[in-house]
Amino acid sequence: MSGEIKEVLNRLDRVDIEVANVNLRQNQLKSANEQAFCELKETIMASQNSGKGKEASSGKEYIWALSDRFGAEFDDPMSELVKVKQIGGVVEFQELFDRVMNRLNLEPGYAISIFLEGLKPELGDVVRILKPYSLPQAYHLAWLQKSIFIKQSKALKTSILQSSNIFNRTHVASQQPTYAKPVTTHVNHLPKYVQNTVLDRTKRRRLTPAELSEKRAKRLCYVCDEKFEHGHMCKARAQLYLLELEEVETVVEIKEELFNREEIAETCEISIYALHGTIGYKTLRLSSYCQQRPLNILIDTGSTHNFIDKDLVTKMGWKVLREFKRVFSEPKGLPPFREPFDHHIPLKEGSNPVNTRPYNYSPVQKDVIERVVQELQFQGLIQHSSSPFASPVVLVGKKDGSWKLCVDYRALNQITIKDRYHIPIIEELLDELRGSQVYLKIDLRSGYHQIRMAPSDIHKTAFRTHSGHYEYLVMPFGLTNAPSNFQGPMNHIFQEHLRKFILVVFDDKLIFSKTMQDHVVHLKETFRLLMQHHLFARKSKCHFATTSVEYLGHYISAKGVSTDPKKIQAEQEWPTPSTVKQLRGFLGLAGYYKRFIRGYGQISKPLIDLLKRDCFKWTETSSAAFQSLKNALTTAPVLALPISAWYLQSKLMRLMWELEL
Repeated sequence: MSGEIKEVLNRLDRVDIEVANVNLRQNQLKSANEQAFCELKETIMASQNSGKGKEASSGKEYIWALSDRFGAEFDDPMSELVKVKQIGGVVEFQELFDRVMNRLNLEPGYAISIFLEGLKPELGDVVRILKPYSLPQAYHLAWLQKSIFIKQSKALKTSILQSSNIFNRTHVASQQPTYAKPVTTHVNHLPKYVQNTVLDRTKRRRLTPAELSEKRAKRLCYVCDEKFEHGHMCKARAQLYLLELEEVETVVEIKEELFNREEIAETCEISIYALHGTIGYKTLRLSSYCQQRPLNILIDTGSTHNFIDKDLVTKMGWKVLREFKRVFSEPKGLPPFREPFDHHIPLKEGSNPVNTRPYNYSPVQKDVIERVVQELQFQGLIQHSSSPFASPVVLVGKKDGSWKLCVDYRALNQITIKDRYHIPIIEELLDELRGSQVYLKIDLRSGYHQIRMAPSDIHKTAFRTHSGHYEYLVMPFGLTNAPSNFQGPMNHIFQEHLRKFILVVFDDKLIFSKTMQDHVVHLKETFRLLMQHHLFARKSKCHFATTSVEYLGHYISAKGVSTDPKKIQAEQEWPTPSTVKQLRGFLGLAGYYKRFIRGYGQISKPLIDLLKRDCFKWTETSSAAFQSLKNALTTAPVLALPISAWYLQSKLMRLMWELEL
């Protein structure tokens, strides 16, 4: 028994020794790590510029400092990341994107935007609609969408092949002879050159791949060895001898021959969506008329060749968009100076610089502000500022759920001298549309940002956020004289054609024509002026060659001018006002369409009286007027476009002539 006790005690002593050794090794490793970290700190501090004088306080900062000091001297990962584009599969593009992305410290939203821009359009556009909130989710959605496209392509190809097989069987069966038994072919009674041709046809062997390549290189016909050109036909036409040959193989052989002839031509492709007539990516089908004949028009940018008749395209004027495609491109860099139309901010005499502290924002809103500011810097629209002016920024929500950064220039506008440039009135503009039939609406891309700030007034646009002080190099939104200063150069550029075939209200332009032929001419002239003055339009918001268009809250067509159904619906859903502010908003929207309401002043008078000071008291009379105004807007008529005097005179003369008869 004592021997067993001794054995146990010995084992315990060995365990204590092992534990002590493990603790010793851990302490040695810890001290070694601490020593390495101290050496790393000393190395970085010794390598830093003596002028910085700022000591890092965490291991992460040491790593970044070490990377800055000993990294690639001319490395620009941001520029490299923007240039990364998908060429092959999604997985290869993701690996390349990650390799460059790991060298940057970007906000997730900005990284997602760059990733989607690098994808192929058919993938990036779909994934962007799904609004991924993280890079891994964007990777997964892109890979999933790629798989869906592959499956759809395989399914459509299978259906096309099945349709083709059915056609081939039907076609071959219809070409088969209906003889009860094989008929022997006799060629003795035929001319000599026909006999040779038939005998050669029955004995002709198939060409080897090397022979096919040689003939293709020399551009020779596969059958007759003559020079192959567009519209080439062999001298001995195969269809002349179908009556003499009883075998189905003859028909197949002829088809093979025709197929071989076509192989020498340039290989053309048409998308499977266009071939099946389905609405797919980059496929558009339209119905139109040419010389009173109905046409089905195919616009298929997914195909490699143009399958629409060139003359028809020329007549319709669609090539105009291709000729001026630069108008719809993304602007790069700053717009040019256009003196005297560069924006100035004249201040009242004795005014002091505006200096307003930033508003308070939540952490989420601060992230949005930082991302938007970073994008504006990347586009070159703003720069860092040391100006004595400082206005706060506000976030404004868009219809698509995103945010727009605006500067609160109210304090600056109070000390700005207002100009007196005339702003067009919508009622006056609509009177110019008489006789028009075809319309085109053009919306400029970031309109105000296409006007430069005068160099002497750039510092007055300065704004301040929680993280920095910046100033605009282009005309920002929110300045008191910005609308009139933007209308000025637009009127100057299109001065020769104003009221003749184009209306201009700020960044919205309406081209109106009496015929399609005139419309093409007007379209070319408008795009030419836009390109000449370096103005860019947003294609997604433009409406081309339409018979009706929405313009400044009105629907315009050859029948006349009508109200916007969306705004009328908003009026109908407007709740009963409980404050002066709510009532003023309702009357403001209703007053925009007062020309459509007979007796608008009389109907709205009880409501307008409530806007007077200390007079807001809702009564039954107010409710009746409120409901009557809603009903009047719902039944608003379509206002006919004005008719010229000579047209009225001609109609009157014709009527008098008919009465005399």
